[in-house]
Amino acid sequence: MSWNVLASFGQARGLREIDMVNLSSNNATLKLMQCERLGLWQTSVRDKFYRPKAMLRAAGDLPEAQFIKYKRILEEIEQRLGENSQESWVPILYNWELYPGASKGTLDSGDFVIVNSRLDKYLLVQLYGDECNGCGKPHQDLYDQLLVETAQRFLNLTSYLHGVRTPKWIRATYTSPQEPLPSPAFFDFDNLSPARRRPTDSLVLHLTRDDLIPSLREKDCDLIDALVHSLGGFSLSRHHVLMPKDAPPPITWGREKIQRVCAGCEKMFPLDKLSRCGGCRLVFYCGAKCQQQHWSLHKRPCKASRR
Repeated sequence: MSWNVLASFGQARGLREIDMVNLSSNNATLKLMQCERLGLWQTSVRDKFYRPKAMLRAAGDLPEAQFIKYKRILEEIEQRLGENSQESWVPILYNWELYPGASKGTLDSGDFVIVNSRLDKYLLVQLYGDECNGCGKPHQDLYDQLLVETAQRFLNLTSYLHGVRTPKWIRATYTSPQEPLPSPAFFDFDNLSPARRRPTDSLVLHLTRDDLIPSLREKDCDLIDALVHSLGGFSLSRHHVLMPKDAPPPITWGREKIQRVCAGCEKMFPLDKLSRCGGCRLVFYCGAKCQQQHWSLHKRPCKASRR
């Protein structure tokens, strides 16, 4: 059954989007708000990768090879956490972005986000390939900078959202063909590496709330606000997360264009074949027909986003 059908049933019963958990959602803003509202276990994505007798269909929004890679990394992470931590940890996001439409290319997206039961410590794991997608050049030199960008964007988001706890720390690492599994140092929580000078042999970045570097643009905050309003929340001051106007732009080298789903027919299309909703700017359509058919479902959150 498609998500649109399920959402229609929920809306008919008076449920809002924030009350309906779509495990395929890669919307970090929505998921963080749902974790606070609904509880951690209802928002876990673990079942996407562990459904019995349906392994390759468990995450149908991922290509088979990517799904197998994600599942292998998740199994390794859970095993290491069980051996090294007394806390419970739950995966809440995979293949994520800050808000719908935030990622312009494959290197803009995050991979795994795992959180502890108190929702105040996060583990971020990035899965990098051997070559830049689209350009065929090694991006070994970009790994560190990409990891910092991703971790800072996530720290900025948690610091900006009202009602979401600012984490005590965020710990981030990456895998690559040379380092196919997370480093053991990543799970050594007693050995906290500096935020801006990370030991190259441990592949670990550790950020606290004091390490926040403003990393959001005005456009990012506007679209996050629109999404929060559509979910019944409200926005706060953004000055502490806005990047300076003279800040260097994010890395753009080798970012292969991504595909997105049409909110109407739920089919994938290249981004340049889709248009955004003119009201909320948060959903995409392949044509006017899909937008018209989807309006009854989208009407309420779209209007709420423009408060």
